[in-house]
This record gives sequence, structure tokens and C-alpha cells, in this order.
Amino acid sequence: MQQSDKSQDVGQARIRNAYDQAVQAAKGLPEDDKKKKYRSYVERLGPSILRMGLGQALAVEMGAASKSPEHKQLFENVEAWLVASSTAYEATAPNQSIIEKIVNGTQRQYLCLQEEALLWLRWHKEFVRALLPKPTGDEE
Repeated sequence: MQQSDKSQDVGQARIRNAYDQAVQAAKGLPEDDKKKKYRSYVERLGPSILRMGLGQALAVEMGAASKSPEHKQLFENVEAWLVASSTAYEATAPNQSIIEKIVNGTQRQYLCLQEEALLWLRWHKEFVRALLPKPTGDEE
């Protein structure tokens, strides 16, 4: 397989995963209120990663997950993609959590994970915007 074929396959897998997770959120979150919250959290995560870095942004999501099923689902969706995505982190043990990968990896690996998270979020956010209701000002 040529490099461009591999890149296209990874890109398509990223899009498919981002779409599947958005559909799962649309079907799996029972109430419109929870769907609106999930959408709001998805829209905020990218800027949080850019401001704080991937590790701290995911740590915040992980901390909020104990109180909110929407935060939990978002953390699990991001983690599942980053753990499964071989391009984001080639040389790692497959059973490590995303936090373990961040803590145990090199700076280069961390930056690859962060870039992949932002690429995935770009697609996931668009699908979530298309499938989930928009939050109003008092729900955000």
C-alpha cells in the first residue's frame, strides 16, 4: 500500500468513527437536554485542547465524567479513537489508556496524539452539529 493510500484509509476511518460516535450519541442519550449538553461539550473540547493541551483537557473531561454521562461519553469517544488509531501512536502497548499513553510517551508522540484528537474532533463536531439539538444560552 502506498503512503497516500494509507493516509486516505486513516482519514476515512477517522471520519467513519467520528460519524458513528455522533450517531451513537444521538441514539444513546435519552433526553434532548443530555444531547444538547453533549453537543456543547464537543464544541468546547477543541478550544480546550488548544488552550491547555491534550493531557489537561482530557483530565478535565475525565474528572467531569464522574458527575456527567455526557462528559463520560465524550471522554470515552475520544479515548477509543486515539487508542485505536495506530497513526496517532505507533509504538505503544495496545492496552494502555489514553492517559497512560500521554504520561508514558515522548513529546513527539504526545503531539501526534493531540493532532489526531483535533482532526477527529473537527469531524465529530460537524456530525454532532448535524444530528443533535443546539443548546440554548441557559443550558450551556
